[in-house]
Amino acid sequence: MLAAFSAVTSLSLDAQEAMDLIKENPGRAAGVYHNYEPKLNGETPAPKNFSPFYISHYSRHGSRYHSSDYYFEKALTTLKKCSAKNLLTPQGLRLKEEIERIEVSHRGMEGMLTQKGGKEQQGVAERMYSHYPEVFKQKGKRVINCMSSVYPRALMSMVNFTDELKGLSPEEKFHFETGDIYMDTIAHDIYYSSAHDSKNRTEDSLRTATFNPDRLMSLLFNDPAKATEEMDGHSVQYFIRSVYLAGAIIQDLDSEPLLDIFSLFTTEELYEQWWLFNIKTYANCCNSLEYGSRQSNSAKNLLENVTESAERAIKKGSNTAADFRFGHDTGLLPLVCMIGLDGFDKVMSIMDLKDSWFTFQRIPMCSNLQMIFYKNKKDEILVKFLYNEEETGIPSLKSYSGPYYRWTDLKVYFDSLIRTAEAENAKLPKKEPEAA
Repeated sequence: MLAAFSAVTSLSLDAQEAMDLIKENPGRAAGVYHNYEPKLNGETPAPKNFSPFYISHYSRHGSRYHSSDYYFEKALTTLKKCSAKNLLTPQGLRLKEEIERIEVSHRGMEGMLTQKGGKEQQGVAERMYSHYPEVFKQKGKRVINCMSSVYPRALMSMVNFTDELKGLSPEEKFHFETGDIYMDTIAHDIYYSSAHDSKNRTEDSLRTATFNPDRLMSLLFNDPAKATEEMDGHSVQYFIRSVYLAGAIIQDLDSEPLLDIFSLFTTEELYEQWWLFNIKTYANCCNSLEYGSRQSNSAKNLLENVTESAERAIKKGSNTAADFRFGHDTGLLPLVCMIGLDGFDKVMSIMDLKDSWFTFQRIPMCSNLQMIFYKNKKDEILVKFLYNEEETGIPSLKSYSGPYYRWTDLKVYFDSLIRTAEAENAKLPKKEPEAA
C-alpha cells in the first residue's frame, strides 16, 4: 500500500521540464488560465473497516472570462491603429480580428464563468459522487453546506457543482451561504507589505531581460519601428504581454477561435511569457523565499473554518454529509501552502521555479482540495487529501497508513498552524485606509 501511495501521491513532476510540457500542450502556457486537467490516477484502498462519511472541500471557480478588457486592450488598440496605417501583415490582420472577437465576447461578461467552467465543476462533482457514494447515501446524513465568494464566477461554480450532485442524489438538502461577511473566510485579502513594489520591479526587469520581441514584431507588422510608434509610449514588451493574455483566455471561452493566438509564438516564447506569470503567482500566494510566508497566513480564517466545520460534522447526531466552498486561487493557494501539502510545503526562491513549480498543474481553473473523512465502528477517524483529484499528503506529518491521517493528529497540527498564523499576523503593521 505504501509503495502504491508513493507512486501516485507526489505532486512533483518527472524529469519532463516545463518547456517540454508546454510543447506537448501549448495551452499550458496560459498558467492560471489553463483548463482543468484531471489525471484520475487510481486510489489507495482505505484501511480495513474504514468507510467514507464526510467530505470537506474547497474549489477555485471554473474557467472564466478575463475580469477586464485591460488584459487585451493594449494589443487591440495598437493593432487597430496599425491597421488604419496599413502596417499589419496578414498574420497581424488575423490577430486583430481574433482579439476583436474576444473583445465582443467579453462585453457584459467580464469575470463571469463560461459554460466550459460550469462543465469542469460538474465533472468534479460527478466523479466525487462516483468515488464516494457512501457519503451521499447515509441515513440521517442529508445536509450539504455550501459557501461561496460573492463573485458570480464562484457562485455559478457552486450552482453547477451542486446541481450535478442534486441530480445524482436528489434527497440531499443543500444550505447555501454567500455575502461580504464570508469573504474574510473564503478569500481573505492577501497582505503584500513592502514586497509588492519590489515584486513589480522584479517582474518588469525580468520581462525586459528574458524576452526578445523582434521575431513576433516582424511577423505581425510590415514596419515594426513604425508600429512601435503607435503604442502610446508603452513598451513593445507590454504589447506582446497583452497579445499573450488574449491568447491565454481563448481556451476558457465557449466558442472556437478564429486564430489560435498561441500558435504565433514559438515554444520558447510561450515559455518565457508563462514563466513571468508563474513567478508572479508564486510570489503573490505562496511561500516564496523573497517575500516570506505572510501570504500563507492569510488562510488562517479558512483553515479555522475547515477545522471547526469538520468537528461539527463528526459529532454524533450531526446530519452534515459535506462542506463545500467555492472561491479563488487567492483562497486555495494560501490554504494548501499553510497546510504544507506536498508540492506546496517548500519555501523556494522565485528564480528556482522554472522546472519545479508549474501554475498549469498547481492552480489551473477549477483547482480543488478535497479532504475525505473515514471512520470505523469504533468511531476512529481517518482523513485522506486529494488535490485536483490526486491523492497527496503532508510530508511533515506522519500518516496512519499510506495517504490516510488520523484526524486527532491533523486537528492538533491544524491548531498549531492557526496559532502560529495568529502570532505572525499580530506582528504585521495595520493597513492604511485607502484614500476616498
